[in-house]
Amino acid sequence: MISILFCQVCGAANESTVAYCFSCGQYLAAEQEHMDEGNASLLHGRYQLGELLGSGGFSVVYRARDTREDGRPVAIKQINLQGLSAEEAIEATDTFNREVSILSTLSHPQVPLIYDHFRDQDHWYLVLEYVAGRTLESHLATWKEQGKHLSLEEILSMGLQLCRILKYLHNRQPPLIYRDLKPSNIMRTLTGTLYLIDFGIARHFRPGQGRDTQPLGSPGYAAPEQYGRAQTTPQADIYSLGALLYQLLSGYDPSDNPGSLPPLHLDHQAHGMELAGLVTRMLSPNPIARPGSVQAVAEELNRIKQRIDIQHNVSHIWKPPTPQGYPRISLPPVPPAPPKRFTRRKALAIAGIGTLATGMICAGTSFLLGKLWDGLSTASDDIYAGHSGPVYNIAWHAHDMYMASASADRTVQVIDLGGDPDAHGNNLSSSYRHKGAVNGVSWSPDGKYFVLASADGTVQISSITNTIDAVLTYTGHTGEVRAVAWSPDGKKIVSASTDGSVQVWDAQTGKTLTTIKQAGAIYTVAWSIGGDRIAFGGAQKNVFVWNPIDGHIISTYRGHKGAILSLAWSPMSDEHIVSASADGTAQISNASDESHVFTGHRLRMPPFSNAGRKQAFLVGVGQRRGSLSGSLPRKKKSRL
Repeated sequence: MISILFCQVCGAANESTVAYCFSCGQYLAAEQEHMDEGNASLLHGRYQLGELLGSGGFSVVYRARDTREDGRPVAIKQINLQGLSAEEAIEATDTFNREVSILSTLSHPQVPLIYDHFRDQDHWYLVLEYVAGRTLESHLATWKEQGKHLSLEEILSMGLQLCRILKYLHNRQPPLIYRDLKPSNIMRTLTGTLYLIDFGIARHFRPGQGRDTQPLGSPGYAAPEQYGRAQTTPQADIYSLGALLYQLLSGYDPSDNPGSLPPLHLDHQAHGMELAGLVTRMLSPNPIARPGSVQAVAEELNRIKQRIDIQHNVSHIWKPPTPQGYPRISLPPVPPAPPKRFTRRKALAIAGIGTLATGMICAGTSFLLGKLWDGLSTASDDIYAGHSGPVYNIAWHAHDMYMASASADRTVQVIDLGGDPDAHGNNLSSSYRHKGAVNGVSWSPDGKYFVLASADGTVQISSITNTIDAVLTYTGHTGEVRAVAWSPDGKKIVSASTDGSVQVWDAQTGKTLTTIKQAGAIYTVAWSIGGDRIAFGGAQKNVFVWNPIDGHIISTYRGHKGAILSLAWSPMSDEHIVSASADGTAQISNASDESHVFTGHRLRMPPFSNAGRKQAFLVGVGQRRGSLSGSLPRKKKSRL
């Protein structure tokens, strides 16, 4: 059996014969020494201790391997009772029991799971999910040593992540108050995901209680009421979050001068005065003067983030150059389409809802390119009728230069939108033929490639200049591939299949990175704008929000009564998801807490089958910026 060494920096598994971690380059000799020492005996008959991860108070934390779970890495918190006074031993025991009791009831992707707990004569032990990374305290110290500063975007992202975790805790019944939010109690992974650790002094809110039983907290981060003045409420965590945001924005450690922080000056940054005002309110000594809830804090942070993003995007507008003559394929002349009246089997109208229409399904062999600013006018600028079978999906190019359309005729056709505006409908740039019906198409963020989902069970990447051979073919699915989407950073692709799986894979190598399996076909997937979550749905009638990094299901929305056919995230905040279903409704839900926001449409949509797709009518605003969907009733003729 090959022994495994886990890197103390990134947690990657390495063979014992190598000297350096394949992932981050960390020297592994010290790791080997720990492993050799641990082979002599196993803690509790199963845990092989590794290196020391940290210490504080009465406890130390080790990384270890669970030999009964295939060497699964775990974190073991050891509370030492040796040498403690009777009062200290009681306090340490209370802390241990409180943390076991609280963690056993929590289930959140950014709170480590508790696997086990036990004791020996001199110690208490807590076995937790291992989080590969380092504390935010260590991260900030490294940046300070290098003379660097966190970007405002990263600070806002951290604030919003912590708001999500605190909102989960505060919404429990009774509310759970964390009480010790500070950099040393926050783990940061290599991808920037934050975890809350150490729930030793967390407590449940008790209505009617005048003050906390015991004043606990960390100077500089603890709210004034934690010093025995009153019972702590969710406002105490808002104060601590304000202190943390103050530190991230200013570089000043609140623990250096507790209770007396210099004014926060952010006048030089975009929307800095708004952010400084929010942090100042969060740090008010009076709990009533602070924001009413952590959700209110998140909403203000989101508004500031959106305004900054809009300014950034406006300042980086890029106008595409005139197309440089991509190779074109000669096709037979396309017969003229009816000017205004057409049957449901022959056309798809793109309604005026935004500027990024991409996710379309229709039965017609033609579709319209209309002026979006003309609203719901029945007139169209162009009709493209180059397909010989139903058009299932279309997608805008990243810079709006081309439109790709996927069809049951086994082709994806790319239409050049940069030529003669009077000839768009016939301005074919290239045509890529597949071995099966093409169900979906998605452009890479840089616009150089597009990826195709096919009924033949494969996913293929191609480019606009390559119409013969695929650049890469992914064959990880065992059923028809119904949906595909490129990650916002362009490095990964997610595909969904009737085999019940959603698979994330590397866009360059085709290597499968993460897979989740459901009991039923998956029809639709969508990356969050931030790229850290994926929404998917299908025959199960539920909308799942999945973390593809750690494999956890974050939330499940169960408001639909039919299969989920189309999904999209809200374009700026990643807070909401819109879902279209075979039950005839489009519903908006919160991505984090599974609550319902809005329902539109009450028309019956046919099942998502080959027959049903020939009657479905979806209007979308895309895999990049969200989508809406609806349906047409059964009529002999439809006027669009």
